[in-house]
Amino acid sequence: MQKKVVITTIIAVLVTSSSIVYAHTLSWEFYNDVLVSNADTGYRKIEAHIMRHPTDGNMLMAAFVDFAAYSGAEKRCRIATSTDGGATWSDKGYLPLPTGTYISVDPVVAVSKVGNTVRWYVACLALSDSIKYYNKNDVSKIYYSTSTDNGATWSSPTVVTEAKCVDDNPTYDYPYADEDCPIVDKPWIAVNGSNVYLCWARMSDISRWNYKDSSGNYPYSSPIAIFFKRVGSSGDPIKLDSGTSWQANNSVSDRSVQGCNIAVNTNNGIIYVAWTKLTGDTTASIRMKRSFDNGNTFDNTQIIASPNRIRTSAGTCTDAFGCVIGITINGQQSGFKVNNFPYLAIDSSNNLHVVWTGYASTASPPNTNIMYTKITNCTTQGENCSRSSAVNIVNEGTANKDQFHPSITFSSRTNTLIVTALDRRDSTDNTLWRPTSYHCHLDVNTCTSSSHWSTSSIGPQSTNADTEGTQTKTHTYIGSYYGVTTGSREAYNVWLDNRTVNLDSKLRIWFDRTTT
Repeated sequence: MQKKVVITTIIAVLVTSSSIVYAHTLSWEFYNDVLVSNADTGYRKIEAHIMRHPTDGNMLMAAFVDFAAYSGAEKRCRIATSTDGGATWSDKGYLPLPTGTYISVDPVVAVSKVGNTVRWYVACLALSDSIKYYNKNDVSKIYYSTSTDNGATWSSPTVVTEAKCVDDNPTYDYPYADEDCPIVDKPWIAVNGSNVYLCWARMSDISRWNYKDSSGNYPYSSPIAIFFKRVGSSGDPIKLDSGTSWQANNSVSDRSVQGCNIAVNTNNGIIYVAWTKLTGDTTASIRMKRSFDNGNTFDNTQIIASPNRIRTSAGTCTDAFGCVIGITINGQQSGFKVNNFPYLAIDSSNNLHVVWTGYASTASPPNTNIMYTKITNCTTQGENCSRSSAVNIVNEGTANKDQFHPSITFSSRTNTLIVTALDRRDSTDNTLWRPTSYHCHLDVNTCTSSSHWSTSSIGPQSTNADTEGTQTKTHTYIGSYYGVTTGSREAYNVWLDNRTVNLDSKLRIWFDRTTT
């Protein structure tokens, strides 16, 4: 595979008793990248997450959603591993399902080493039926399975929480908050030693949320909440926040909470959980709670960012958490969902770093971008943390193109923050994207200004995901997250694209790694 040239160089002068010039480079290795989802390639794949082995720099694991399940009839969480640092990947098949389910989505990977045992964790949401047809007697479950042989075999699923639909009549007892048809959604998992932590969302009544009247309107809403649990702890899951969710044409009125993320400080055991709450028709907040007692209790909620809401419709897409345009197909402007969910990383100085998709509503034209804030003084119970002003880290000048789906990692080896996202700056009509990284060296600056960040392209520009297959179908979902991790190299990244048409027209999961 062809090596890339070095894309960017950061040069800074540190003034002490003498002037020292520090240079740091970040480049990506494989020009055409490496295909991760190399099994059942006739079906699309979305939503990939990646982690590296704690001690073996060549061992990587990725999990993603594969639409090849049941001969393409549905989707399941699938695993792939690499034993050569990502140069090649091997399919490990589907993650086991809990009893009574046959669909799984939203995979997240975690790994820990206790004594001589390395244990991998993959968490997913499992359902007995798709959201569209979810009704009476259907179940949804947040679960995980583990592997101690690098993905060759997996344990039976551990179900952390579940919800069962007992009454799918959306008008029955409305607007009371009885949980007639509850559903759980979008988990995140983190581990610290033998401790396992999960968070997720729970909607009280999806039958109300899904109900469409004869005029095509969605007249009902449903309560929704964010929950957390340490596996093995006594008592019920802890509710961290709550809101109200609306579907489709009422989405601008949505006041949901969604998109939880967990970071654990392995130096002191502090657990951070962050999520997004829609607070107004054009406003949102990113909120955080901390636990100082291994997840048994949490302190007060802190607002760590206040982004604009992303526009709720674009082309064929309508969604409360946001949409961007796609390409034009058969004369129709397509679109797909994005969101402003937070993603967290902790550095060696116990500082917390947060990224999300922002929205420049007053730009011409309005566009999404990647935003960052630094959280400091955040290790003392009972005291609020300090946070920097939010900054746009993409540095695209006046291009005003969309960037979305960020992820973040911290390389302790070089004291560097690396953020990856899908970036449209090179697309003249703001529809194509290129996987891109943005990095900042904490030995050189604080990372709290846009000028502290540099940009590197990871791979070739892709076609828009809407071109999949016959190019007549307007897809509105490309997943809501992708992953980056660190290790013996600064970064290992996975993402979705379907390349240019002459390379590959299917939605697949790709990989690249930094050269050092």
